[in-house]
Amino acid sequence: GLLISSVEDNNPVIFIEHRWLHNTLDIVPSEGYRVPIGKAKIVREVRDLTVVANSFMVLESIKCADTLKKFGFSIEVLDLRTIRPLDVDSILKSVTKTGHLVVADNGWTKFGVSAEIISIVTETIFDNLKNSPARVGMNDSPSPSSRSLAQYFYSGAKNIAKIICEKLNKKIDLDMAFPESGLPIDIPDQSFKGPF
Repeated sequence: GLLISSVEDNNPVIFIEHRWLHNTLDIVPSEGYRVPIGKAKIVREVRDLTVVANSFMVLESIKCADTLKKFGFSIEVLDLRTIRPLDVDSILKSVTKTGHLVVADNGWTKFGVSAEIISIVTETIFDNLKNSPARVGMNDSPSPSSRSLAQYFYSGAKNIAKIICEKLNKKIDLDMAFPESGLPIDIPDQSFKGPF
């Protein structure tokens, strides 16, 4: 739906898909449909903390929220869907409700989408925050060229959960909650066959 909206839009549109999303399956309408450009979607609506995510990190945020729910956490996940235009109203509404913000981004944490979102939130609704916002993303270093280095570079559900536990001052056994899959970190799951 978002791709169709992008093609039909009269403005220049850059449409970027994360390669790890290519094997994602979901139910979609059989007839043509459109997803509005610039409108975020709440994919988990709850009360304790807001995770704002984009692209593949939405799936990791959902995995994190669903796992943490078993431990009594109530995490709201907001899928940005587009980063420009950015749905600032939906972000501010969610963070105002929860008082906590974690941004999960596929990019580097420095000078990127997560930095912009945190800047907007702190400039606009600082008094609604119960503690400082946090971000999860790639470390401030070049992309690794080997799997042995990749394990220290990419973030996922466990990294998001670690930040959430710190922000909400709760302790759980993250290794037990998020067991290792046995796959290299740059392969999201067993179904993924490329592109590499």
